[in-house]
Amino acid sequence: MASHRHLYWWMCVGCVVLSVVLTAFPANRWSWHPQENSEESGSMDVNSINKGSFTVAVSAAFSEAECEELLRLAGPGEEALVSGNQGPGYFKEEVRVAKMYTVNPDDARFQWVFKRLWQIATETNRLHWKLGRLKFMEPLNLVSYTAAEDGDVNGHYDWHADLMPGAESEGRLLSLSVQLSRGSDYQGGALVVGTEESSRGLGDAVTFPSYMAHCVLPVSKGVRHALVAWVRGRVNSDLADAAQAAHRRAIADGSKSLKIERPAKRAQLAQAALGLQRIYGNHLLHIGRHREAADMLRAVAQQDPYSPGALNNLAVAEYQQGKLHAAIDALLYAVSLRPNDGEVRANLGRFFFLDGRLPLGTYHLATAVTLWHRSAIMLSLFCMTAYCSVCSAFWCCCLTALGWPKPRSCDDQEEASTDPDTSEDHELATANVQDKKGRLGKSELSAEPYGPRHQAPSFEAVKAIDIGNMKNPTRFQREINIAQKLDHPNVVRLYETFRDARKIYLVMELCTGGELFDRIVDEAPSGFDEAHAAKYIRQILSAICYLHAHRPPRGVVKSTDWNGSSRSLSVFKKKKIASNKKCQCRVLGSLCLTMVVCKPCVLKATVASPP
Repeated sequence: MASHRHLYWWMCVGCVVLSVVLTAFPANRWSWHPQENSEESGSMDVNSINKGSFTVAVSAAFSEAECEELLRLAGPGEEALVSGNQGPGYFKEEVRVAKMYTVNPDDARFQWVFKRLWQIATETNRLHWKLGRLKFMEPLNLVSYTAAEDGDVNGHYDWHADLMPGAESEGRLLSLSVQLSRGSDYQGGALVVGTEESSRGLGDAVTFPSYMAHCVLPVSKGVRHALVAWVRGRVNSDLADAAQAAHRRAIADGSKSLKIERPAKRAQLAQAALGLQRIYGNHLLHIGRHREAADMLRAVAQQDPYSPGALNNLAVAEYQQGKLHAAIDALLYAVSLRPNDGEVRANLGRFFFLDGRLPLGTYHLATAVTLWHRSAIMLSLFCMTAYCSVCSAFWCCCLTALGWPKPRSCDDQEEASTDPDTSEDHELATANVQDKKGRLGKSELSAEPYGPRHQAPSFEAVKAIDIGNMKNPTRFQREINIAQKLDHPNVVRLYETFRDARKIYLVMELCTGGELFDRIVDEAPSGFDEAHAAKYIRQILSAICYLHAHRPPRGVVKSTDWNGSSRSLSVFKKKKIASNKKCQCRVLGSLCLTMVVCKPCVLKATVASPP
């Protein structure tokens, strides 16, 4: 049983460790702190800062040579595929198709880039954004959006926000994007923040609050290179209000522009307005305004059900309002549109579990795991951990109830092989002797060397018997029931019994007088006369007569000396009486005696035959 318990324990520990590793692995926690670096560059030219409706641009923040140097340092061999918004390796082409090279803050080749971007962020924040104190920068990303060939999806990044402001926490405050390609080298691929397209000039840096919805339109020709960075700081609840005001203004500007822009631009503006509404609905959902979020996301889903995340977030908003079945319906519709969306599958599995439909929940959760959705994998590992824990507890209880034997030590095995008192005929241990240390010594029939003494006004002995050593528990219980009924001054009393998972404890009368043989030896020099012997014999015969009258299987005879202290004398055992066909007398089936006081003729089996 111990081996099974250890196996289940290590399985649970492994699942928990794997869950933690999967959770922490995608996150890059390195950061660039300005106070840890050398002096920064000189002051920025204020005239180069241009403020738009939703962005602040810094013209020629990087020279043409510096842009070429950045592209050379990145190199085509170091580019890595980035897809989706669930971490590296999670492909979701309807959201993002791009290639990215990550620049860690400890890379000495890019220290001047970190300093330049930090200066741009702090200056634009001081003059325009006023988002609070900026603390550090995340690792930089060199991103490439490429026009697709052979019918593939063009490089793009759908509408999103880098920050969902709400509770007080550390988060992204300011986002930066540096143009590393000439505007003539590609078509499409514009960075749109709100309803405003950012500058396409080589080396221009664009900053905007991280809560603002933005996107990169599909690149239809050529390649667009950009340097992306984020500056983090303290996020407070005021940013949520600022984000709502900015998105409402952007949606109103987009709706107004739809009426006056030329027809070729109306489709782009319509998509922008729809994306802004979706991100605004996500903001409302994040700050707990579930009813408004559901209304906004429902309107987006009705106009464009393929909008990434609209139906999924609508389901979450419905669930937060207590409408579980409406949330399931929204996710079922989303699955019909995008069967390979792991996030939708994972949420649908959770909602089915909450609704009590376990088979459907298991199916969708397993599908999400096959799609390598991270939260689905963690949820599956959690379920496996819970299942292993429940199974471990169940089987341990079952094995304990069935009396699964525990591993025995070498001393116990040697004692069991040499001491016949552990056999079936010696299951009930009732004689105890107190040693000098206050513990109870081992008796002739004891399976345990010592037992604790009950510290009470009237002292009792407690004998512990291992359940695993019992060959006949039914007979053992029968003997306990008989022993509890015995009540004689010269028979050791059994007061009560109790048990735990491994042992049975017998609470008995405490005998402190020692062995009769020791008393005879001690009194021999001063004279052990017939009066003393008659007294002890009378007590022994009285107990034997009482035991014969009640016909118990076994009893312990005790003697009370003239000081009133009780001592254990011998063990009286009664075997079944068999009938002898040759004579009408009855003989004992076996002998039971105390070896140290037994006559030699009895041991040699020379007792005279019965008449």
